[in-house]
Amino acid sequence: MKTKKLTKGQTNLIKQYGLDIFDPHDPNKQFVARNPFSGAEVKMNQFMANLYQLVMQKYADYERGVGGSTVQQYDRLKMLMLHFDSNAYMDLID
Repeated sequence: MKTKKLTKGQTNLIKQYGLDIFDPHDPNKQFVARNPFSGAEVKMNQFMANLYQLVMQKYADYERGVGGSTVQQYDRLKMLMLHFDSNAYMDLID
């Protein structure tokens, strides 16, 4: 997989949420995520699995008004997911 160049904002977001301990380019896709609405399943590595979990948690927190979550936090995490794996984004989020 080709390494994608990150912006400073993306790098900061990865560090902010502790995702920097995982390799976003790890080819070992041992995790499966499922879209709760469509049932689509996507295999992903540890980085993407944690990122997807964060995206879904931020969405749930925002919807419930919990923890000061904002729609901007959710959107930034979604865009990070799109940056790394557009197919996973389309199947799981869009």
